Amino acid sequence: MPTRPFSARRQSQLLGELLRPIDVSSGLLFCNHVLLARRGLPCDPRIAAYVQSHAPPLSPFLVHCAARQVLLKSLGESNRPMTSETFSALIALLWEQLDHDPAMQDPAWKESDPTGWAIRYVGLQGETAGILLQGFGLAVGLFTDSLGRGPDEAADIPARLQACLRMHPSVFMRTGFVAGAVRTATNGAVKLPGTITTEVVEQWAGRLGDGVSENWNRFVELTSCTPREFGQISRHSGHAAEDMRYDLFSFNVLRSRPLIDLGDGHFVAPDPHLVYARVAAGMYYDLLDSDGEHFTRPFGYRFAHLVHNLTASACGTGRVWADTSVPRAVRSTPPSRHVDVAYIGDSATVLIECKSLRPSTKLLMLGDPLDAEAMVARVAGAVQQLYEHAEAIRAHKWSSYGLAARDCVGVVVTYGNIPTVNGTLFRRRVAQVATTNSAPSIPYLVLSLPLFDSLLRLVEHGNALDDVVHSLTNDDDAAFPGRYEQDLWLDAISEITRRRGQAFLDTLPSEESVSEPSGNGRGSSA
Repeated sequence: MPTRPFSARRQSQLLGELLRPIDVSSGLLFCNHVLLARRGLPCDPRIAAYVQSHAPPLSPFLVHCAARQVLLKSLGESNRPMTSETFSALIALLWEQLDHDPAMQDPAWKESDPTGWAIRYVGLQGETAGILLQGFGLAVGLFTDSLGRGPDEAADIPARLQACLRMHPSVFMRTGFVAGAVRTATNGAVKLPGTITTEVVEQWAGRLGDGVSENWNRFVELTSCTPREFGQISRHSGHAAEDMRYDLFSFNVLRSRPLIDLGDGHFVAPDPHLVYARVAAGMYYDLLDSDGEHFTRPFGYRFAHLVHNLTASACGTGRVWADTSVPRAVRSTPPSRHVDVAYIGDSATVLIECKSLRPSTKLLMLGDPLDAEAMVARVAGAVQQLYEHAEAIRAHKWSSYGLAARDCVGVVVTYGNIPTVNGTLFRRRVAQVATTNSAPSIPYLVLSLPLFDSLLRLVEHGNALDDVVHSLTNDDDAAFPGRYEQDLWLDAISEITRRRGQAFLDTLPSEESVSEPSGNGRGSSA
């Protein structure tokens, strides 16, 4: 019998037939179990064995897709629990859809530029939260007043964020940690993180830290939705996929609403790491949603101020130059375009340009060539700025402002991670744009803020920043951490970010104090 041609519509029907009778709570908790096992955390041995034996591996992206389908297809409460067999069937359907990636079905795909597709493919596979201590530490620096206001910051970003959240940003983060850590539902003897009830929040008010119980209702308003609301947002969001073939890659509402409200004050996070990411790096999007593009310029100054603060803390203030040190009269008509921060090393000056870039949802969903081209152009603009400043430095135009003529290398620091940005394909596209100007090129890296923070940890380990950048840019793909992977294996957070993160964590309840429920949770069978 001939194989039936793949149909996205038929695939959606098969998913519905599989998931409609499944209890929505059981399905979401099963996803929680699977991710516990994948991350090597204590969990039901049966689930651990299932995850270890599963091929292909159950990546967070795939499990998030599974949770999304449960929310979209299940009819709600039922007596049919999610089982390993049903979950395997669900994953098989998702993999079949992945295997029929519409971009790769395009006959012209092999001849087209794959930059956008590579960004989408790699970008959807990574862990969402990264290193939690680092994520919280960087969020404390950006979004609270623990980092003083920089000389260029006309807008008070922490105060504006507090007005948007209607609570202090540190309280928002603290409540998010609690929501991801509390365990009220169990699977046998295993208590599942990210299962929390309003009743527990009220009963444990004194154990959860300042502001959590008082702001709980506002917190869930910002970070949760019911299964029905999840479907409505998915269908009517500006990020929805118009072409059903791209549905698997469309924006997963779990990224903005990682807590699912099951009714009667019960909440479950299919992945607690999504809660942590939402209340750390995700606060950027609260401001963006509130203030739109008007927010990005003042945020850029705040972002550059934090990068300067991190660099000076790791490298010593005597070796770090900032454009804010240049007299305002000069800055209004500078000798050339210039970067935000520079490190004056023994062998070269490291020029550091800060851009609050992040891949758009549309780019990650479609890998559209036009969106990829726009991202390349924005990165190329930052790289061109490195080139022009380096050329002006070599021409002695900045000597009187603290930057003597010498060789330069560059780093562009972005807010979000841009997958494959240091790979051959992306760099080739950047070179086509950036070298149209007469300024000669210099070696450079593009790093997200967390990766830049890890780069600075290498300096604290005794490496010179200019030597590290030279070393990494000599590699074929300028990959990070590249040859330094072992140095950062267990210690990848700069000292000041670690201190900020630890100071925040010290305000949180201990894991023991949030792991013993005082009421009945909604459990799930394996």
